[in-house]
Amino acid sequence: METITFNGVNLTNPLNGTKPRLVITEVKRPLASYESASTKVEGADGELFDTLQIGVRECSFALVADKLSRREIQLMARKLASVLAVRSPKRLCFSDERDNDGNQLVRYAVPDGAFDMDEFIRAGKWTLKFKQHDPYLYGKYRSVVLKANQAQTVNAGGNAQTWPTAVSNPSGRTYTLGIQGGRGITISAPFSGQELIISFERERITCTPAIANAAGIQTSSRFFPMNGSMKLISNNKTTLSWYERWL
Repeated sequence: METITFNGVNLTNPLNGTKPRLVITEVKRPLASYESASTKVEGADGELFDTLQIGVRECSFALVADKLSRREIQLMARKLASVLAVRSPKRLCFSDERDNDGNQLVRYAVPDGAFDMDEFIRAGKWTLKFKQHDPYLYGKYRSVVLKANQAQTVNAGGNAQTWPTAVSNPSGRTYTLGIQGGRGITISAPFSGQELIISFERERITCTPAIANAAGIQTSSRFFPMNGSMKLISNNKTTLSWYERWL
């Protein structure tokens, strides 16, 4: 039977009994929505296309009490209310959402809507709705080591672009990391083995310990996502790590 867990709790058996006590029905998992933006040009036909973005994603399902007494349904309702009382996105996993190698994919979501405990106790059925402000599903954690000054082909995996984190301990006046023949990052500083961490998603660079009088990231630098197969190169040994992302 399909199972769903939220924030580490199996929603078919939230009281951790010997068998599932709730049945999952009416599962709805629409694909991500696409939101375009355009500009109206006076005197021109149509509009000028600007961007296309992936919007917020939603999913829902119903939990139905399976031969529970009124008292058991009350306990189940309180437990579910406690599980859903989160203040930030948590892991939401459908057991049948897996990658091509069978690895579990993870959504990060928050509950959306009201929980009518009295109705759940009376009818033994409650529809749960979740909202994913980050529309992607996350898969395997991956990591590769780039050797200094040697271009290496790296496959990002998944079916959507992802953002890596780079870690290096460079020496010399300049550190570079990028796509061979394409965009990348150049950082100027008198490096002598400090730990350099680059978060491409947050566009943040940290160096420990800090270096005084460093010129820092150069104006020609560009943070880039990983997507498909790419040939990457760095002038210092660098560890790249990321999570596969799926739509």
